[in-house]
Amino acid sequence: MDPESIAIVGIIDASSPRLFEAMLNDRVKRVYLRSGGGDAAAAIQIGRSIRKRNLDIVVDDLCFSACANYLFVAGKQKSVVKGGVLLLHGGVSFRPNVTSSQFPKVTAQHEAML
Repeated sequence: MDPESIAIVGIIDASSPRLFEAMLNDRVKRVYLRSGGGDAAAAIQIGRSIRKRNLDIVVDDLCFSACANYLFVAGKQKSVVKGGVLLLHGGVSFRPNVTSSQFPKVTAQHEAML
């Protein structure tokens, strides 16, 4: 990797956002993705960091599930190299029986949309 690039490799889990932030510095301009996905909440957190820093995204292997849905889409410029695979699918959704008492981040406004 060049000094302007970092890679996210493997399963995304609860520790991934902290590790991602630790790898970042002012020179980083692009993130290579090689992940089958994982924890959606952790991926969303990393995606927000990618978006905030206007980082470019390169898929140079496999990028599935939370990797594709939340990291790839957050990039400023996005590319998939020849032979790379990007697999998007439906995102996190709420079912009608989920209430704000079960999940505090579900607001009354969200419940009204169900």
